[in-house]
Amino acid sequence: KYPELLADFPEEAMGVLGRNCRRMSSELQLKLTEALTVLCARKALPVVSVCEVLFRVLAVADKKVRRLAAASALGAIKRFNAHTVNQEANRRLQRGLAVYLHGQDTRAGRIAINFFVELYRRKMWDDDH
Repeated sequence: KYPELLADFPEEAMGVLGRNCRRMSSELQLKLTEALTVLCARKALPVVSVCEVLFRVLAVADKKVRRLAAASALGAIKRFNAHTVNQEANRRLQRGLAVYLHGQDTRAGRIAINFFVELYRRKMWDDDH
C-alpha cells in the first residue's frame, strides 16, 4: 500500500528542494540532497531534472551541502554519459549551469567552472560530439 501512497514522493521532494533550498535549514538541505541523489541513482527521477535542482543548491550557504550537491550532480552526469552522450540533455545542463557563471554568487560560479572543466577534460562536454 505504501508504494501507492508515496508514488509522487520523488517529484515532491525535488520540487520542495528546488523551490525552497535557500530558506531551509542546513540539515534539511543535506537530507533532501542525499534523498535526490539516491532517487536519481535508482532511476526514480530523470538525471537532467535532478541536476537542475542540484545546481540551485550550489548557491546555498552551507559548504557541506554545496559539496554534496556538486559531487552528486557531477557523478550523475558522468553516469548519464557513461555509455552514450546525449547532446540535447547535455546542452540543457550546460545552459542551466551557465547561469551561475554570470550570476552574483562567486562560490557557485567557481563550482560551475569546475564542472565545465572536469566534464570537458573527460570528453563528455566537448564540441566533438
